[in-house]
Amino acid sequence: MSDEHRSGGDEALRYCLAKRDRRKQTVFPIPKKPTGNRSTKGLFDNAPVAAFAGAFLGCLTTLGLSALGIVPCVASALATALLCGQLLVTQTAGLFAGAFFPALYGGTFGGMTPVVWLGDGAPGHSEMLTGLLFISLSVVCGLAFFAVAKLDIRSAAPFGSGYGGRLGAIATVASFLFVELVGPLGDVGRFNEIRASTSGVESWAAPLGFFACLGGILGTMFALRQRRVAAAGVATRIFIASVVALIGLLTLHLGNPDDAPTLEAFYAGCFLGMSTPKRLRGRFQPLFGALVLTAMLVPVRALLSGVGGGLGLAAFVSAALLVALSRATAKMRQVADT
Repeated sequence: MSDEHRSGGDEALRYCLAKRDRRKQTVFPIPKKPTGNRSTKGLFDNAPVAAFAGAFLGCLTTLGLSALGIVPCVASALATALLCGQLLVTQTAGLFAGAFFPALYGGTFGGMTPVVWLGDGAPGHSEMLTGLLFISLSVVCGLAFFAVAKLDIRSAAPFGSGYGGRLGAIATVASFLFVELVGPLGDVGRFNEIRASTSGVESWAAPLGFFACLGGILGTMFALRQRRVAAAGVATRIFIASVVALIGLLTLHLGNPDDAPTLEAFYAGCFLGMSTPKRLRGRFQPLFGALVLTAMLVPVRALLSGVGGGLGLAAFVSAALLVALSRATAKMRQVADT
């Protein structure tokens, strides 16, 4: 083949390729929207902002469900399951930073605070005032989780990482501050009445509470430590934990609708069961954890009744005590071996 034919063939090939490229650009134009999408995703990828949004949404949803007459524990688990489930089904969970989903669950604990009581006792009570209280508590919870997310980013090892009930401890601080700040506007006496009524413990309540705590611990541990669940994303794990809690709570509530202490004990056990295997392991630690948690719920009910997140705080303290005891026992064994 002559050079003239080759050059002609090359020119024809280049012409065809150029024509194909122009056709592709015409059929598949480059959209201008990705710039906006990237900025939106960048906002969702910001852990503190995502934590604020998650806690705000979880708290507000739980308050709304509770206002409809749903038991606070059930409302908390239901809100988490619905919100996380919707994001998973629509495959939009990946748009949010991982901090969004734990904060969402933690926000629902803050939403267990009976804000309606404050609205009922306030002068000039109205639905608008109740709505304002709902939004105010949600904002406070959001700010609390925003601050913690900020601290976690700056810390090499976030405080309380791996301890079940950490989210509830954060929600307790936020709820307590809110009640103390807004209390003068409403009827804080109702909180004190509840605390007085729960200060005593029935003789039959302790064994029942222990088994409820143990059921929550074992059920959550079993679900979250399955290989596929353990390897899944944080959104899936939070969803699974809330579904396990919701199933148990609904079962107990249908069996005895008036037994709120048993519901609370089971839910607190679910929080403790969310501890990592490094913090809660073996056969006897869950048993001992249920015993410690049952005892911890007594002062929590007496001092923090009506404050959302108290059940998680009890689980957090119980997990910390278990870890401290485990470390002390390990040191004693080392000393004995030497």
